[in-house]
Amino acid sequence: MEWFSIAKHGVGFDVTLILACLFTVIFIQYRSRTRLLNLIHEATTAIFLLEKDSGLVMDANQMAIQLLGIRRVGKRYFLPPLITPESLLMMIESAKKEPCQTWMVSELNCRQVNLVLNPTTVRKRKVWVVHAHPVSDFKKYSCLDRLPSHMAQTALDSLSELVFLKV
Repeated sequence: MEWFSIAKHGVGFDVTLILACLFTVIFIQYRSRTRLLNLIHEATTAIFLLEKDSGLVMDANQMAIQLLGIRRVGKRYFLPPLITPESLLMMIESAKKEPCQTWMVSELNCRQVNLVLNPTTVRKRKVWVVHAHPVSDFKKYSCLDRLPSHMAQTALDSLSELVFLKV
């Protein structure tokens, strides 16, 4: 505190300078947090924030809501009925080794998605930023119950093309 008395200006100037620096740091932190949330909401891929400890979805963009069946009710986000927060945390742990995971939207609708995980901190909570990309190679990654119907549909499509060309 000796440097207060050494300076030619008063103590009020020093306190004002310290408060200005403190408010600047708080403002920069607030802007970076809102910038992250804006990037998530405006992204064209499915992205959601998952709390590391509880497995609750903190935030999700529109693509994640459409692709993964996440529902927004008020300010909260809910997972599909077949996915519990505990099973989602286990899925995230296994996605560290094998990114391709089966996401059960409903009993009859399952999707293969690649989950890319990035740890970060949002609002003093440790979260995963999860990027979900649908797997487009259906023959390699498919739900077992949908594979026969997909093969039958492909066979009928090719048969109808051949019949159409011969007529």
